[in-house]
Amino acid sequence: MNHYKSGLERKEKIIRAAKQCFYENGYKGTTIAMIAEMVNMPHSLVAYYYKKNQLLTQIHEEYILGILSAIDRQVGDKLDNVLQRHLLLQQLQYQGIYSDERNHAIYQHMVDNRLLSPIITEIVDTYLLECIKEFGIDLPEEVWQQYIVAQYGAYRELIRVYLREYDLPTNRPLHYFSGTIALRLAGISEEIIAENVDKVEMLLTQMDMSQIRFLV
Repeated sequence: MNHYKSGLERKEKIIRAAKQCFYENGYKGTTIAMIAEMVNMPHSLVAYYYKKNQLLTQIHEEYILGILSAIDRQVGDKLDNVLQRHLLLQQLQYQGIYSDERNHAIYQHMVDNRLLSPIITEIVDTYLLECIKEFGIDLPEEVWQQYIVAQYGAYRELIRVYLREYDLPTNRPLHYFSGTIALRLAGISEEIIAENVDKVEMLLTQMDMSQIRFLV
C-alpha cells in the first residue's frame, strides 16, 4: 500500500514539474532530464513513469476532467441536456488555453501530433452520441462515425489554420460551430443549437475557473 501511494505521489510531482517546464520552455525545449532535476529524482525513474509525449496527454486529460468536475459542482443542476454540457466543456477548455500564448503553443503541438487524451476523445464522442439520442435522432453506427470523423477533421483544420489567438467575438462562434458539426449533419437544427448556445453563454458567466489550469 505504501509503495502504491509513493508511486502516485511521484507521478503527481512529475506532472506538476512537467507543466511548469512545458510552460517555461515549450515542448521542444523541455527534456525529461530537466523534469527529473526539478523533482529531484533520477532521470531513469521519471522516464520509467512517463515518456515526454505521455506527459502532455496526461496533463490534457487531468485538465479536461478538472473542467468537468467544476461544471458538475458549479452549474450541474442548471444544465438542461448533454448538448449544454458538451458546449460548456468546449468553451471552458478554449478559454483556458487560448488566453495564454504558451498554453496555446503547447496545445497546438498536441493537436498537430495527435497527443490529445484518448479518454477525453471517448468522453466527447459519448456526449455527442447522447446529444442526438436526446433529440430523438436514430442513425446507423457507421453513419454516425463518419459524422464524428468530419467533426474532428474540421476541428483540426480550425486549430491549424484559423485560430492563432483567443479572441472572444471572433473565435467563440467558430468553436461553437466546429463543436457541433456532427450534430448538424445528424439533423439537429440551427435553431436548437442556437438556443443551447445562449444558455451556455449565460452559464459561462457563473463559472469560476481560477483553480483549473492547463499548464500554470
